[in-house]
Amino acid sequence: MPENSSAVGVESPKDFGTKVSWWDAELSTAEKATRAWREDAKRISDRYTLETRKQAGGIFDDYLDGRFNILWSNVEIMKTGVYGREPIPVVKRMHRDPDPVARVASEMLERAVKNEMERNERMGCGLDEVLRRATQDLILAARGVAWVRYEPDMEGSTVLDERCPVDFVTCGRFLHSPKANWSEVVRDGWVAREVDMTREAGVARFGDIFEKVPLREQGGESDHDPMDDGYMEAIGRASVWEVWDARTRRVVWISRDMKDRVLDEREDPLGLEGFFPCPKPAFGTLPNDKLVPTPDYLQYAKLAEELDQQTHRIDRLTNALRAKGFYDSSLQGLERLLNEDNDVMVAVDNIQELFGKGSGGGQITGVVQFLPIAEIAKVLIALYDARDKTKQTLYEISGIADILRGAVDPREKLGQSRMKSQNAGQRIETKKRTIEHLARDLIRIQAEIMCEHYSPERLRELSGFDFMPMIIQLRQNAPELVEQVFAKALSLLRDEKTRGFRVEIETNSTVLADDTEEKEQRMEFLRSVGEFLGQALPVMKEAPEMAPILSQMLLFAVRSFRSGRQLEGVFEEVIQRMQQGQGQPGESERQQQMQGEQQQQSAQIRQAEMQAKMVEMQAATKSKAQDAQLKIATTKAQADAEVQKAELEIAVEQAKAQAEIMKMEAELEKARKELEMKERAAMTEVAA
Repeated sequence: MPENSSAVGVESPKDFGTKVSWWDAELSTAEKATRAWREDAKRISDRYTLETRKQAGGIFDDYLDGRFNILWSNVEIMKTGVYGREPIPVVKRMHRDPDPVARVASEMLERAVKNEMERNERMGCGLDEVLRRATQDLILAARGVAWVRYEPDMEGSTVLDERCPVDFVTCGRFLHSPKANWSEVVRDGWVAREVDMTREAGVARFGDIFEKVPLREQGGESDHDPMDDGYMEAIGRASVWEVWDARTRRVVWISRDMKDRVLDEREDPLGLEGFFPCPKPAFGTLPNDKLVPTPDYLQYAKLAEELDQQTHRIDRLTNALRAKGFYDSSLQGLERLLNEDNDVMVAVDNIQELFGKGSGGGQITGVVQFLPIAEIAKVLIALYDARDKTKQTLYEISGIADILRGAVDPREKLGQSRMKSQNAGQRIETKKRTIEHLARDLIRIQAEIMCEHYSPERLRELSGFDFMPMIIQLRQNAPELVEQVFAKALSLLRDEKTRGFRVEIETNSTVLADDTEEKEQRMEFLRSVGEFLGQALPVMKEAPEMAPILSQMLLFAVRSFRSGRQLEGVFEEVIQRMQQGQGQPGESERQQQMQGEQQQQSAQIRQAEMQAKMVEMQAATKSKAQDAQLKIATTKAQADAEVQKAELEIAVEQAKAQAEIMKMEAELEKARKELEMKERAAMTEVAA
């Protein structure tokens, strides 16, 4: 490293001589920026787990000191409220559009991610354990970090198996470029994590170069990280830093103890959209100008120390509440009487002499004088009261309401309990949402790795594609289209740009609120529109001239609902048709009369159509009825002219009916063929 490397003016990595020296300087800068926070986090973690305890004769000194570990109590309560159970991945179509390919791809990806999560759980690296530990770090140190890995099992150039487990990264083993906010880190910063590797594992991963890497001494402490207490292991390990640089989109592996060359360097090995294999950490309290959090415990550390001091004093005074005093040693058996725990009768000589020394008849108070303990008891009561007040103040600062701790005042009203519960939920909700977003982002990275790198056979196996209900149905109807559908869905999952616009990945916790809100909005929309139509339709029937204004009122209401946007076009089309059929308002009585006549004619036409349909239903006997009518016409040829005219009219009407029947049959046949063509087109679109 050049002599002026710490001064202002270093312009590029070339000024550091080697790439390892440059990255060592970057890591050192990040460690310096977060050193105070990491030291606080280490002390808080030790306080939480009592790691600083010392043993004396098999008994903890902390217990003898009377420590009141309010931190452990608060954290245990917070953990259950912030994180409850493992999230469930939810993959759905974006905007719920009628996209059959996206529907198949979404179900494939969701099933594959679920199976991958279950397999990681069985192998001891499940997402649930990672999120629980990240939650604890968030509550204690105000930052929880997780990292996704891609592990292909290779045999030569053949991939035997593929996995993408999630790792929890402790506070002291994760660094990032010092920036004001996370968006700057993603844009042109870097993230890094430290891992320990044995010589054998390092050589298998990096080759013979790892033979030169110094191993950490057994039980030795790290020179760089105050939170790292070292390891007590029989096999030595070397510290390796994995650095992901967003500026160059390259990944480098280095050992800070070997400055001459890097262990490995690769060009964006995962090809993720966000580049980093880790999502934004779950941060707690952050200032606006840097990414160095403030642990919550520091907000009430002084009060916690007061609790320790008060508890220590209470223990000492409690031990002082014992029978202590003086007695006359010349009296035989008095010592045994005072020190014996069980019932005892002591034989003495000349008992009258013993009672004679007392201040009263039959009393021995004159020969025994006890130290006064009433003052000690008063101080002890005052200390208990002071400790309760300190705890109450601490709970107000930390946000741990008594209702969360199960402590409820019986004199408290229901409204007060509800207000406390709501306030406590709001204090925890921020951390809860932070962990939910961390879980969602981890699942998204896992899904992206699976889409980009898993083989088609592996994705098909993990998703159970051949056992999906829609695929089983398609195999029964058109088996030749199954492979085309798989290829189309796989192409969508592989295409990063298309996948982002057509498939959305969430978790059950993050999507539940949105789905519930959307359901409520849709039900409110249907209820409001239904009530309006129930009142407007009778008015339009009685006063058709009101139709235009009622139609516009309906559209005015529909457009105010976000959930009604999908139906807005349908409403507009129906209203337009209705207005075209309604005519213009203000017609004369003659026009209305003409419309009435037209309606009457239309009714007659509809009646004729109904008669034609009746003829169609009686098709089996139609020919016999026609023969009978022809015979009647022949036998009555000489009848009255009016009768002949009537019979001719009947024959004409029947001919018209027959023509209508044939026309309707032709239209039905045409509609059936069009329907078959549309079904084939839809299947072809899915297969294409």
